[in-house]
Amino acid sequence: MMNPEAVYHYTTGKALGDILQAACIRTSPSFSHSMEKAVVWCSVREDWEPSAACIHALPDGRVVRRSREEIRRAEGGLGRIRIASGARLFTWEQYKRISKISNRHLRILSRFAEDCGADTRQWRVCFNPIPAALWETVEMQHPESGNWIDHPVQKKAVLAATLREVRAHIPFLSFSQRRELHSHLKRLMATCFT
Repeated sequence: MMNPEAVYHYTTGKALGDILQAACIRTSPSFSHSMEKAVVWCSVREDWEPSAACIHALPDGRVVRRSREEIRRAEGGLGRIRIASGARLFTWEQYKRISKISNRHLRILSRFAEDCGADTRQWRVCFNPIPAALWETVEMQHPESGNWIDHPVQKKAVLAATLREVRAHIPFLSFSQRRELHSHLKRLMATCFT
């Protein structure tokens, strides 16, 4: 399935750090640990996917459901990665046919979605890890306004792309233009990394 719609992988601030370090969104363990295929879970929801990180295992083994605010406070904020159209994504209906999930586990997963306030029709899955090359944006949700803002790594990626473009033109600059460029870059480095 091509991806003309906005599709996001929702995650927590803590988990986002691991994703950024790996430069890849890895598949989650399969739901039933049998023949079922592991997937990367995504959603077309624009605000937050209610099923993301809402289950938490306590040290005593009990499992509790957490609200969005509880997740934000406990997990270092809320993050999301917008998936590029080149990723091969599937709908919930396609997932049910392809994943080899048992009917029993399908009912449990559907009930879980309902209990969380999620809509399975908004879920999308990828049967392979999604590398950073297939990410359009990386964002964190502002804790007060609720707006999604660029994660600092996003700003660095834009800066790196701009610098690669500038570097391609350096051989065609005169000595004075190179000196001026060096001066601008020095100021930019001081601003961005201090």
